[in-house]
Parts: sequence; C-alpha cells; structure tokens
Amino acid sequence: MGDTAPDHVLPSYCMLDLEVLNQDILHVFMRNCVRFYVRVIAQDLEGDEQIFGEFSHFRDDLDDPDTMFEFEEWVLDALEDEISMLAPMPSPGTRKPITLQDYFRPPTYAFRLVNETGTLVAIKEIYDPQHHGDTSPRTRIVDTVPEIRRQRDHRTGDQGYVLRSALPSVPLILASQLERLDDGIEDADLSDIPKKVRRVETNEVLFFKGGFKYHGHLREIDILSKIEASRKFTPPFQTSKLVGLVVWDDDENSLLGLLLEFIEGESLFSLSTTESTTTKAKWFSQVKMTVKRLHETGLVWGDAKSDNVLVDQAGDAIVIDFGGGYTPEYIPRELQDTIEGDLMALKRMAAELGVEHEIVPTALNRQPHWQLGANARSDWDPAKRANATWELIPDSTLRYRGRVATTHYLSYSLAGSYRAILQVFRACIKCRNNAQAGQCGNSIGSQFWQQLCQEHGINQDGNLEDFATEGGDRKDVFYYQSDDTRYIPRAILIDLEPRVINSIQSGPYKNIYNPENFYIGKSGIGAGNNWGDGYQSGEAVHEEIMEMIDREADGSDSLEGFMLLHSIAGGTGSGLGSFLLERMNDRFPKKIIQTYSVFPDTNVDNVVVHPYNSLLSMRRLTQNADSVVVLDNGALSRIATDRLHVQEPSFQQTNQLVSTVMSASTTTLRYPGYMHNDLVGILASLIPTPRCHFLMTAYTPFTGDQVEQAKTVRKTTVLDVMRRLLQPKNRMVSTVPGKRSCYISILNVIQGEVDPTDVHKSLLRIRERKLATFIPWGPASIQVALTKRSSYVPMSHRVSGLMLANHTSIATLFRRIVKQYDGMRKRNAFMEGYKKTAPFSENLHEFDEAREVVTDLIAEYEAAEDANYLNPDEGEKATSAETDKRIG
Repeated sequence: MGDTAPDHVLPSYCMLDLEVLNQDILHVFMRNCVRFYVRVIAQDLEGDEQIFGEFSHFRDDLDDPDTMFEFEEWVLDALEDEISMLAPMPSPGTRKPITLQDYFRPPTYAFRLVNETGTLVAIKEIYDPQHHGDTSPRTRIVDTVPEIRRQRDHRTGDQGYVLRSALPSVPLILASQLERLDDGIEDADLSDIPKKVRRVETNEVLFFKGGFKYHGHLREIDILSKIEASRKFTPPFQTSKLVGLVVWDDDENSLLGLLLEFIEGESLFSLSTTESTTTKAKWFSQVKMTVKRLHETGLVWGDAKSDNVLVDQAGDAIVIDFGGGYTPEYIPRELQDTIEGDLMALKRMAAELGVEHEIVPTALNRQPHWQLGANARSDWDPAKRANATWELIPDSTLRYRGRVATTHYLSYSLAGSYRAILQVFRACIKCRNNAQAGQCGNSIGSQFWQQLCQEHGINQDGNLEDFATEGGDRKDVFYYQSDDTRYIPRAILIDLEPRVINSIQSGPYKNIYNPENFYIGKSGIGAGNNWGDGYQSGEAVHEEIMEMIDREADGSDSLEGFMLLHSIAGGTGSGLGSFLLERMNDRFPKKIIQTYSVFPDTNVDNVVVHPYNSLLSMRRLTQNADSVVVLDNGALSRIATDRLHVQEPSFQQTNQLVSTVMSASTTTLRYPGYMHNDLVGILASLIPTPRCHFLMTAYTPFTGDQVEQAKTVRKTTVLDVMRRLLQPKNRMVSTVPGKRSCYISILNVIQGEVDPTDVHKSLLRIRERKLATFIPWGPASIQVALTKRSSYVPMSHRVSGLMLANHTSIATLFRRIVKQYDGMRKRNAFMEGYKKTAPFSENLHEFDEAREVVTDLIAEYEAAEDANYLNPDEGEKATSAETDKRIG
C-alpha cells in the first residue's frame, strides 16, 4: 500500500467517509479514481478474540485521529489484493485520461470484512447505491442539480427541476466527452471541481462551471443566451461565451454544469496594482461599455467586481460570471441584482483602479431583471395583491398578512419576482419590539437581554465596552440609542405583581431599561394563576400598556413586528398575554407577532388549573399570533437535568437554556447575511400554511459557554451538529411522534467558522441516511442559515446550531392539554374562580370555543401529514369531531 502516485495522476488514497452505524463501521475511500465501500459488521467478527478486540477498540475511539489512522491501515491491509487488482497504479510516465463522467461517477465496489479462521478477509458484495448510500463528495456536489423535464408534475411536489421548454437552445455535451486538464487537484479535497477541460471531439480547451448552485447556472444560461442573440452590436459584447450544457452519459435530463469559453488571463483585480493608469483606464472603459450594452438589452451583470473581469492574452477586458449574488465591499445587499447595483459597483471599481469615470444612468430600475425564458417583468406591483391575508400564488411566493415573503419553495423556484421581493422588503433595517408578560416572561426576558448585551459588547449601563470596536452587528434591531448614546432595549416589562420586576430594577442590568417601560399592577396581588383574572385586568389597564407599545412603535424607523415572552400556564402571562395579543393584532394588523410561549409540563405542574389556562391561551396563540415558538417545562427540565447534571433544575437554569435559544434564533437578524435576515423571510421559510405556525426548537451543544455546569463536547462539526439537532431528545418540546409524523419545514441556524461546502455535504448525508421525514405534499426542505457569532463572547466549541422546525408531532402536546382539560371540565373542578371573572360571568362559552379552536388546530396538523393536504377535495380532512375521538 506504499505506492506513490506520479504528479500527473490523483493521489493513490483518499478517505471519503468513516462513521459508526449502530455497532458497525462504514469506511468509504478512493484509490486512483476507484471508489470502495467497506462495511465492518461486529457480528461477522465474533469468534476470534483478537480481531473482535481490535474492532471494538476502533469503534469505541474512532474520533481519535491516531485510532482512525490505525483503523484505515487495518482495512487497507485486508483489502490489499483487491485494491491492487481493481485500482492498480499507472505505469510511470503514462497518463490515463479522466473524463468528467469518471471523475464524478467513479467505478464503485463494495466489500464486507469478515473473520475466517482467525484471518480478516474481504468478501465482495454487489454495490447498490440504494442500500450502501452514495457518500462521494464529488457526487454530492452534482447530485442535487435540477432535473430537466418536459412538463411539470404537480403530484410529486418536487420543485428541483427545470422545464425543457424554458431552456434556451443550447447544445448538450456528454460528460464522457470532456477530459479534465486541471493540474494539482488534490484528491483529498473532493470539493474541488475540475475547471479546465478538453472536449474530445474538437480538441478545444474549455471552462467547466459545475457545482450545486443551479439557480446561478440557470441565470447565467439565460443571460449568456440573450447576449449571444444580441451580438449584432458593434463593438460586440466583451463577455464570456456559453458553449453548451454538460449532462450525464446515462441521463441527459440532469444538468451537471455549464461549458464556457476558456479565457487565458488574469483578473482585473490582480492587475490593478501593477499596470499603468492608461492601461487600466482602457480596461475600465471596455467594462463600462459592456455593462451599458447589458442594461440596454434589459440584463444586469449581478456580482459586478474587478475579480469578475479577466484580461485576456490580447489585452482586452472580458466580463465573466453572471450567476448573480453580490459582494458587500461593492454594493449593499438591497441593491443586489439591480441596474443601480451595477452602477455603484462600477464606481467602486473605478476607485480601485484609480481611473476617472463618468457614469450617468438614463434610468434607475429596481425591477427584477431576469426571468427564465422571458423579459424582466415591469408591471410587478405588490399593492395589487396585498388584500388577502395568505395566498399561495403561481410564482412560488407567499403573501403574509398583506406582505410578500418567500417560502421554502423558493429554495428551488425560478421565480423572476424573487429579487424584487427581497428588494422591496429588505431595503431597510427591521426593528422588533419586545414585550414580557408575567413572572416567567420577565425572568426569561431578563436573561435574554443580559445575553444580548454580552454578545454586542454593551455593559451594564448600556454603554459600549472599550473592546467593542469590530462592528458588523445590527444592534438597532433590538436596541435604540438614547440622547446620551446609551443602548436601550426595545422592551416593555409587564406584570401584575411586583416581585420579578422589582428584582430586575435592582439587579446588575437595571440601568439599561427605559424606566417608562415598566408596568406593575397597582394592586400588586397578581392574577392568582387564573386566566380570567389576567384577561379581566387587561380590560382595565390596556390603555396604559398600549400607550407604551405605541410609543415604542412610533420610535422605530422600520417596525417589523413584536415578540412576546410569556407562560401560558399561570394567570398574567396567559390571561393578560392573551388580551395583549388581541389588542396588538387589532392595532398593528400588518406587523408580525411572534411569541416565545412556555407550555406547562403536562405530567407534573405546580399550577393545578394549567389545562384551563393553557387551552384559553392557545386559542389566542392560534388566532392572533403569526408564529409561536413552543417551549415546554417538561422538555426544558429534562434537557437541563441531562446537560447540567442536576436532579431538580432551578428556574434560573432552565431560563438560561431558553435565553440561549432565543439569542441563537435572532442571530440572523443581528448579524445579517444573504438570507433569513428579517422576520418575514424566516417565518415564510417555516410556515407554508397560516394555522400551522407552532414551532419547536433544538440547540446543540449546550456547553459552559452558555450555561454553568454543562457537559463538555469534545468536537463539533457541521454534520455532528445537524445530526444532533434532529435527535428527538434535543427538542425543547415533549412530543410523542407517530408513524405518520413528519417535518413540514426546518431552518437550521449554524454559528461559527463554517465552510459552506461542509453544509452541503451534511445536508446530503442527512438525506441519504433518511434522518428526517418530510411532508408528502412539499419538498424535503432543510433551510440553513450561516451566521457569525459574537467576537466578544469566547466560545470553547467551533460550531453550534439551532433548529427551528415545524413538525406535525407538536399536535400530541396540544392533544394532552385538551385531554387534561376534558378530565377537569367533566367534574367542573376549580371552576368557581373563573366564574367570578368577566369573561365567564354569564356562561362558559369561552371554554367551549377555545376547545374547538384547539381541536381544529390538532386536526390541521394531522391533515398536513396527508399527501392530499393541498387538495382537500381529493380526500377527507379530519374534523374536530374525529379529533375528539382520538383525544378521548
């Protein structure tokens, strides 16, 4: 096994995958562009104490690099003869051409190691991708390309395709007709895609643009095709040329990548410091003329920057890369893919080159600039469709409370209006006002604001710490600056009894809050764990509280919505919180209302009437909130017990867990990136239908960075974090998934130093292992948002992750609440206290109506598990009466 490869071939060995599956080990590696799947099953090794002992040692300590190396040698020794026969080293001085077909889909063999009379031997198996899985990173890069279909299939719900009729007339070139010419591609990094290729038929050298960003491919196909049709201009467009589309030999309906003209040269950026001003002025003039002609043709360059200009051997500047995107150093995000963005980038480019410029556009236009197979739409008017509360429309956009937002379908859609949607609603920073109601809400809120202060470098008086100089965060999402430049939370603290708020007002962070934004009930006796008392108090005090809310809303330049922290089991958070939800929904009908709602432990809870309070609160959460993040005390206590090594976690410890989750869920707003940087975008990716807006969360790892006494985690990788997020034990909701339970949508927020390629590989591994089951009527959509973490809070782990998920099993929590309510209601237990309050003084219809709303909600989640959910006429939707039978 000690052969060394000549410089002109790929290295002799590369590990692709190594993991423990139950009690067994899967090892996948490549040798000379031949892939080997090796399974080592514990049961096959029994009978020989030495072999089984070695295997057990490897399996139990495979995370250790030395152990991993020993295991690889152990496997390679057993396979030495098979490898030499199936993947021999080439003779010195020879070179076997490697086509793209072989490179991405190498010959593959499967083996199983067994014990035969004290010797470890390899038994050949029939390789079956369905059984063994396909773990080649090369294959992962290209296996998610869109399928080219002749017609749309409405039954599958699959959005990852392109209609053949929508593609321009471009030649299709087989992958076996292209040989890789790149020198120095290391097999150890299989995410490197060959770029320089030779077409066998014509012997011409071309540029292969592969990868999984097929939306960018489709945009580039469309623009380059239109450029080819417009080359009648004199002088012609100085842009890269599209030669053809690369497809698999055995499947011409899958787009592998683009084949472009190969331009030998250097980037304009690399030449900007070495060439004369006269030469650079000539190149800039060529770029400016090309961009002008693009705009005249109705096209936009997109990611305009000097790195995307090549100076060829003839000394001419060639504009390349029409896949879209933007570079923050050149333009702000809201100008992405617009004519105005191109012009701003040109000015930045001129400044880089040190040349004079004069750019005077005839018209500025923020309309969507491209649409596959069509011209840009100029009649798009969001006001024309702003009447309905929710509406799914053909271009896969979602209208949410009269506003346009993107759904998770947009991960796969080619809608021309996508960019316009982003531009209209992301043109300014969104502010969020935070209301905390009741003891639970204020306790969690206090922890939350302390954590945000630490992450943004804000001290206990609201001033920036001396070390907080990096910037790049958006403090103004959750804070505003007072006249003395202190940062003040956009928070309103409400409680009917004074204990918790008094502790906040005397605590270490007492000076950060606006003293006008505290409300304590005048009687000071609270709501006595009675939803009716809390709701009745709202009738009496709502004007004073709503004045605070109005004042905060008026002080927000671009108010996006409200966030309510509360418990639904007690009196104030449930009753007064319900009243405020109704009033805020009436007062701000087009603003988003998101709640972080703590549900009671349905097995053990200190509030005996929590089923009454919970049911009544759930009606308002269903009818008046746009998103409810569900956190239940049972799951929080279980996680705290497991992670903190304490038998009875305190409220402070569980509050720390909740504040960590809240902080992580807002990182994409506070450290904005390309997507998921406003609340509308986040919710639209998670909530495809309005009623199913109850979300569950998971977070990993909980380490000493966030909570005291937490278990340590040895190593964090993107795959490990994303796997843990899908484990039921890490969910902060106590649910009992059934056979048909499934995810409606998932958004993973990954923090840390992460390579996007690792994310893509992890998503494909999850798909291959079928770690998550999704609804049958929509795409299996795991959204991933990569976000930076605070540089002011030291972290002991490399990667952390939060999952926000919409899962049908959450209905089991609601079903338990209804069942407990029914048991108490049959006996009319503890009903007298409610009858003394205004909502129940005349009758108990409020209970009956709340129960009906919740049972309908349960039925909605159950219906979402059916394939005909979007076409209810084709099947029968569960009614509340049928749901009652299941509850009973």
